[in-house]
Parts: sequence; C-alpha cells; structure tokens
Amino acid sequence: MTKKRIRILAFQMVFLMMTVMLGACRSTTKTNSGESSSSAEIAVSSGINTSGTESGSQTGSTSRKTAEGKNNAGVSDSTSTTKKKVVDYGANYRSDMVKANQEYLAGAVYISFEGYKFNGVDYKKGMKVLHNLGVKCIRNSMFTSLLFPSLDSRNEEDIKLMHSILAEAARYDIQIIGEVSGNYNKTGFNDKIPKRDITQGSYYLEWLSNYEKMFYTIVKEFPEITYWEIQNEPNNAGELMEGGTYTFREKADMFTDMLLYASRGIHKANPDAISVMGGITETTGLGSGKNKQFLELLYDNIFSGKWPSTYPDDYFQVAAWHPYTFYYFDRESFVKYNNEIYNIIKKREGKDKKVFLTEFGFSDGMAKQEDIAKWTMELFKTLRQDMKYVESMCYFREFNDLNDLSWGAELSLTMYGLFYDPNPDHNDLLNNVRQIPGAPKPVAYAFQKAAGGKGDLTIMVPDKYKSQLK
Repeated sequence: MTKKRIRILAFQMVFLMMTVMLGACRSTTKTNSGESSSSAEIAVSSGINTSGTESGSQTGSTSRKTAEGKNNAGVSDSTSTTKKKVVDYGANYRSDMVKANQEYLAGAVYISFEGYKFNGVDYKKGMKVLHNLGVKCIRNSMFTSLLFPSLDSRNEEDIKLMHSILAEAARYDIQIIGEVSGNYNKTGFNDKIPKRDITQGSYYLEWLSNYEKMFYTIVKEFPEITYWEIQNEPNNAGELMEGGTYTFREKADMFTDMLLYASRGIHKANPDAISVMGGITETTGLGSGKNKQFLELLYDNIFSGKWPSTYPDDYFQVAAWHPYTFYYFDRESFVKYNNEIYNIIKKREGKDKKVFLTEFGFSDGMAKQEDIAKWTMELFKTLRQDMKYVESMCYFREFNDLNDLSWGAELSLTMYGLFYDPNPDHNDLLNNVRQIPGAPKPVAYAFQKAAGGKGDLTIMVPDKYKSQLK
C-alpha cells in the first residue's frame, strides 16, 4: 500500500470519527433544548414569562399563558411552526362557553317572583305564554334578600315559591339565567358597596368574603340554575356606602373584585355552574364607548398581576351587556358597535366567548308600536346573520309593570313589555286609553313570528276582559 493511499485512508477514518461525534453532540443538544422548553412552559404557565416579569402585566393585548411556539396574542409564532400550540386558559375555562348556541336566542326578562308576589300574575300562565312566544331562555331576578333575609337565615316559603317557578320553566325546557344583584353590608341588604380598601383586616375584605358567601348560599340552594349573572349594570352603579359617587376607575376595580369573589362562591357551590358578567350598559345608548372603556379597565386589572388571578374565566365565563338604542334600530350601526365590544374580548382573551344580551327592548313611551314590531323582526335577523357570538337576547320584558312607579321609575320604564300589565287593578294607558290587562302588543306577535313560536298569546288576559279582544 502506498504512502499516499495510507494518508487517504487515515483522512477518511478521521472524517468518520468526526461525523459520529458531531451526531452525538447534536442529539445531546436536542435533548437539552427539550428540557429547557419544558422548564419555560412551566414558568409561563405559572404566570412568569422568560424575561422574569409577570406575564399578566401586559396591557393592550391578551396576556394569555402560552407554550413555546405561541406569542402572547394567542397566535402561532411564525418562527416556530413545528410545535403544536398550547394555550392555558386556567381551570375555569370551558370549551362549551366559546361558541354560542343560538337555539337559545329567543329570550326574555321575566321577573316572575315579583310578578307573582307583588303584582298577582300567575307565573304558570306567564311561563305558558313565554313558551308560546318561542322563548328558550329567561333572565330571572332572584330577589336574594327575600329568600335569605340575612346570610344565616332563610325564608322557606319564598324559597319554595322560587323552586316552583323554576320547575315551571323546566317544564318547557326554558334555560334560566339567575340574576343576583345587591349585597349584605352594614346598612342591610341593598346596592351600596363599601369603599375599596384591600389592606389586611379591612371591612372591605370582610364584605368581599360575605359577597362570596352570598353567591355560594344561593347557588347551592338552586342547582337547577346553570347560569348566574353577577350584578346588573355595574358600570351604572349608584352611591358609595360612605357617601359620594363612584369614579369609573373605582367601579371597574370593585367590580373586578366582585366578579372574582362571586365566581369563587358559584363554583364552590356547584362546579357545573357558569359565571356570567353582570350586563354592562350605556345610559345614553349604544355607541357612547362606555361599555368598551369599562371592559378594557376590567381586562387591565385582570392582566395587571395585582389581582389574585390573570385568567379571565376565573372572573366570568360568559360576557353580557345591554345594547339599548331606545328610539331607533339601525342594523348597520347596531352590528358595528356591538362588534367593537366583542372584539375587545377576543383581543384581550385570545379566544371567542359566548355572549348574553341580558336586556334589550323598546318602550312604547319612546317609539311607535308599529316601529317596535318591525325593529324586533329586524333584530332577530341581525343577531342570526351578523352577531353569531350572541347565544341569548333577553327581551326586556315580558309585560308592563306599573308597580315600578312605586320606587320612582319613569313611566316609560313601565312600558317596555311585550304585553300590557296583566293586573286589572292597574290602569295601563297608551295614548291616554286604557289597555286590556295582559293583552299582547303588536311586538308580541312579531317576536313570536321571529322566534318560531306558536300558540295562544292571550292567556294572561283575565276572563272578564276576553270579550274585548279583537
């Protein structure tokens, strides 16, 4: 063998050894990289990002906990296409709360307990009429203070009545949203909230603990209700308990606390129950921007790292608002303004979330009846075609109730019903003409047609007035 051949073989041997060693090195590097990736995922899922700061501290976009290959907006990173994206939304995330089921779209606000107890309206007839209308979902005010006069006492008679009302709804397969407003505080049970003070031992923290207990108590008592709405129009709240008014910032901070504590009580009492954000509103009508501003503040709080959880579903699993337009209905602007609200949810959470419009309707005191009927038909069409994130629209409300005048309500507020006040002792007027108690308005027939209902709508009319129906 020549010296030249020996040199060539030696070079080949060295090259082969280097190739083997390089392969082993690459294998080791890959293993170590995998370990580092797992550690990073654990760190991120616990609320700490790889820069050592709290991942919940970001604002302006969603700050969801993500695994490698995901950016903080919940969108796959273009530099990592080989890993399947993994998103951690927390223990209270439920995949069935992402997409709306519009089989429940036709809803109504039926204040059944008040209607029966204080207005003498037979709730069985009320439920039957709702069924005939095509209603699939009811927002039902729970009247917590009457059921539980204090956190440690019960009114068995009223509790039994509420169970009976809910059983009647179940008879027609009507879904219930239990709306809980008010709270127990130093002055009794009312809507007043103590000034926010999160220092250890403060009365505010004691109050929050009682707030959680209130939700635990009522949810535990009524397992037949799945959806629980936390307060009503929280961004339109009234007075502080110590006096003075809320700032918008204070409202958002306190409501963030209330959502978290109420949700804890709800889930402790019934792990299958769903927390619903109290329907926010714009007092001057949809489009003022107040709902968007309030939502942004809530998400800023949740992702700030200053609250116990950075998971939005720990605060509310379903979103809700009241898109009142009062004097008109314009499809294009209605879709635009509602979509702007919804897009904040998608942007901040990085996912879809079903929505309940827990109040919406028109008053005879603000618009003509024929216009209201036409708008209601258009409303259903709009929700089905352009706002598929809405699961239920609860029309405010089943019938006029002149009892509202007793607590200072404006007359126009009593005129939102699909039906006239069923109480024959009440003088329900339209254009200074007394209307037949319990009679359906034109909007009731429009609602029935749009919802696909069928059957008699005159069930609530007392027998002595039946002959006056056309």
